[in-house]
Amino acid sequence: MNKNIDKYDKYDKYANDFDISVIESIVDLSAYKHKPTRRGSFLFFETFIDGMDQRGKRILDVGCGVGENAVFHACKGWDNVSAIDISSDSIEVAKQLAEKFRVQDKIQFQVGSSNSLPYPDNYFDIVYSHGLLSFVNKSKTIMEMRRVVKKNGLVIICDTLRAGSVINGIRSLNSKFRKKNIGNYKDILNDKDIDNISTQFKSIEVYKFNFISAYYMPFEKIISNAFPITEGAIERVGGVLAKIDNIILRCKFLKRYAFKTCIILKK
Repeated sequence: MNKNIDKYDKYDKYANDFDISVIESIVDLSAYKHKPTRRGSFLFFETFIDGMDQRGKRILDVGCGVGENAVFHACKGWDNVSAIDISSDSIEVAKQLAEKFRVQDKIQFQVGSSNSLPYPDNYFDIVYSHGLLSFVNKSKTIMEMRRVVKKNGLVIICDTLRAGSVINGIRSLNSKFRKKNIGNYKDILNDKDIDNISTQFKSIEVYKFNFISAYYMPFEKIISNAFPITEGAIERVGGVLAKIDNIILRCKFLKRYAFKTCIILKK
């Protein structure tokens, strides 16, 4: 089977398995839907976007999946949101999600590829992606994101990093035993990719997340199943690990082993 077709089938399967009925409030679309150990980069992104002036601004979600981020931003006041994904099934679910939250008039969903975005040059004020670059042609996608954002506009990338051999070994086991499509770890964003991306923009800010917590993540479910740990205790453990990570990742050397990143690029 063609590898790309197989990959798109996996995206469609995720969309078809997605249960809209469990999404009851905007919190279920936010960073707080994630466990504390996984929340850092998502929460940073949301806080950053929420702090921006929304008036007259256009925002684009590239690789929007089932539309959780796009719908979240529309609910938070952004009234000119565009969202695109290669999976037609994902876009259909995203439209249903937007209707559930009554923001369908604020979002324009479209099926399409990140390699060739169907938008004019210099059109959006903000263009962002979440967990996309490991599954696409990075250079083409970044070039397209840069093309459609306005001068002095922002391209924001939130993604996984190729964090070292230990983490990549855990990724391999995670993919094998959970049958989860995490892509080829060699395609995951690394510091050299970030350096190459930075040459195409006026400025770059790089924020990194998850160090100790990255090693805890794969065992989180096993531990919670094996021991009678309350949700409150899990929150506290996650909070402690996040604080430790924040201290550790102040070290420039150790930043290269971070698990997640948010990159803010100005055109």
